[in-house]
Amino acid sequence: MKKSVKTIASLALAGCLGASMFTACNPYENREDTLYVAAINKGYGITWLEPMLQRFCELNPGMKYSIKPFAADGEIGKHVNNGLSYCNFDVIFTGDFVPAEAANLADLTDIYNYTYESGSRAGKKVGDLMESQIKKAMTTRTDGTAYKVMPWTASMGSFCLNYTKLNELFEEGWEETYKLRTTEELVEFCEAIYQTNRDKDKKNWTYAFSHASDNNTNGGLFDAWFAQYNGLQGIAYYNKGIYADERMEESLWEIKPEVAYNYGTLEALEVGKQIWGGLNKYENNYYWHPESNNMPWEDADINFMTGVSVLSSQGDWVTTEAGVQFPNVDIRYKRVPVVSALGEKLGITEDELCEFIDYVDAVNDGQTPTKPSVSTDGYTTDELIEIITEARSLVNSSAGYFTCAIPSYSLKLDMAKNFLKFMVGDEGQEIFMKNAKGLTMCYGWNAEESSAYANLSTFAKSRFEIMRNCILNVDDQISKYPKLGLAPFRSALKEPLCVSLTSAKTATEIWEEDYAYFQKNWATWQSR
Repeated sequence: MKKSVKTIASLALAGCLGASMFTACNPYENREDTLYVAAINKGYGITWLEPMLQRFCELNPGMKYSIKPFAADGEIGKHVNNGLSYCNFDVIFTGDFVPAEAANLADLTDIYNYTYESGSRAGKKVGDLMESQIKKAMTTRTDGTAYKVMPWTASMGSFCLNYTKLNELFEEGWEETYKLRTTEELVEFCEAIYQTNRDKDKKNWTYAFSHASDNNTNGGLFDAWFAQYNGLQGIAYYNKGIYADERMEESLWEIKPEVAYNYGTLEALEVGKQIWGGLNKYENNYYWHPESNNMPWEDADINFMTGVSVLSSQGDWVTTEAGVQFPNVDIRYKRVPVVSALGEKLGITEDELCEFIDYVDAVNDGQTPTKPSVSTDGYTTDELIEIITEARSLVNSSAGYFTCAIPSYSLKLDMAKNFLKFMVGDEGQEIFMKNAKGLTMCYGWNAEESSAYANLSTFAKSRFEIMRNCILNVDDQISKYPKLGLAPFRSALKEPLCVSLTSAKTATEIWEEDYAYFQKNWATWQSR
């Protein structure tokens, strides 16, 4: 997630002037007729929250609300953990790890078990409609058992293209020429973008990517390639510190620092070296903006939105962040190209991998295509389809990070829970989508039935195309190791990953550096 959206200074000085204003109220004030809400004002913003609360108070005459925005991670947790003598919040919306002391949060299991009474979800429980990976993350984010937090956005990140600029660069039908199904096809597309610069003054060049060393702008692509190569089961093993690479017998699996020798990490780094580290094969120029390593994230986003660069890994919050300044730019999601090394792992060719991806995409579009007639010594056709379907469907999500909760000592506990029930209901979900530029939460609400759906941007609709058939790769913090430093791309030991990739280091050297780091620190981690 990007750095906080700047908060208008006057809001911080507004004081307690009325229910409909952002306020910085005296923390000791706690009126019985006011729902006090704390909210992180980051990439997703909080413009959706006020109309949500306003409508809730209309349905509950006599109730008012007060919103206190926060800009910095961790500040809300500090307030909550200080207890009722200092904190008056009834509901918190955080973009940070939840307060460490789970005892300060109310149990929300009754909301998870709440049954919808009307609409297309009538008769179904809130928790049963949540995406399974997100639901699992909701317990591991606190004490591992009770549901004390809920997600307030579905939050997805995927591969984003600037269609406005690409339609200028290439002839009509370029999407059919450059299908971007695999990483090999992605590298070919980077080369094609580079070739459009041949007759231009260098100051007018278009680059495939801009990255920002202060924010790891395109880190989502590496996470996606790691996930595609390993699959959900492999990710689960990795997060537990288990060295369970497919090239080892199951009897050899154990928790040890060799978990860093994950081939999904290495193969993703190899792709990164082709794009960010490798020189163009014809001339001494890169596929990425040459100032990237000194570029703040704001400039990387501006480059993407203005067409200086045309490809990016973006979270869906981009519409409420950079999209506000560039409302007429046509940006759209595509599925992250599948890491070509997966085909090698499965024993099939690049062409056969593309054939399977075409089949999976057609099925996801509601078609009934003919199955590929491909199998290997290790996998049947159906097994290959299952593995490649999962890889094609995986989407990174931060929904386990953007959570809402209720302090256990809230003096309006029932009213706070009623608000969360309203939020996940049909009317609440409609309010969220309308005010969050087409974004949605993860409670099974069918946005396409909404009257507002037809007027959504091409970006929002492309997001729905992916969300309709996806498997969310959610960071669920299930193990102590990620928190202590174990991560697929822990290459920022001395410098950010993107800087390492644009240096003389090979992918294998970066991979080995990570292993050396894990080996050195493993005993300390194990003792904690």
